[in-house]
Amino acid sequence: MLNHPLIGYELVKAMRPQVSLAPVCLLLLVLAACGGTTAASPSPTVTPPANPSPTTAPTKTPAANFTVYTSPDNTYSVSYPTGWQEQTVEGNPGKVSFTGPNNQEFEVNDHASTPGGDPAQLITDYCQAVQPGQAASHVVGTPAVIDGQTWLKAQCGAAAQPATVLIVEVVTYKGAVYQIDYAAPGANFQADDTTFYTPMEQSFQFLT
Repeated sequence: MLNHPLIGYELVKAMRPQVSLAPVCLLLLVLAACGGTTAASPSPTVTPPANPSPTTAPTKTPAANFTVYTSPDNTYSVSYPTGWQEQTVEGNPGKVSFTGPNNQEFEVNDHASTPGGDPAQLITDYCQAVQPGQAASHVVGTPAVIDGQTWLKAQCGAAAQPATVLIVEVVTYKGAVYQIDYAAPGANFQADDTTFYTPMEQSFQFLT
């Protein structure tokens, strides 16, 4: 009877160990869960900051009753009393003059083509050109800080009480010479300096 095929199959089936699938399924679920928690997260994308746009220095706020003048090449600005006459000098757009009602005069000269040199010598040459025979052979100036730059400031003329006081200031900025000069009758100079020239001088600002 053992050679009957059905009897042999039932016997083998009875002898085969019974394996439960539940633990296997549970193990697969645990492995899948662990794999999910250990998977690497994608790295965040870092966007580099954009290059900042070039900026220009903000123009100083003018004092009351003053008007802002900006040079044609946008290299500097200066404030002058409202009502004063503004005009270019000798047809040079880099040279501007502001004239008051009582012979006050304030001038800014942008010597863009003039290389930097000895400020004292530059002032001496200018004084001798505008006051021939009156200017000293070599001026002795004092430092003056305007817009964070150290200018050389000097008075033309050797007279103790000149009829007209002329002050000249020179600086070399970015390889070019800039000059400020202002004048007024000697009797009124101190008052004009306090009321007009000092505020104008300190309003001067390089824009580049």
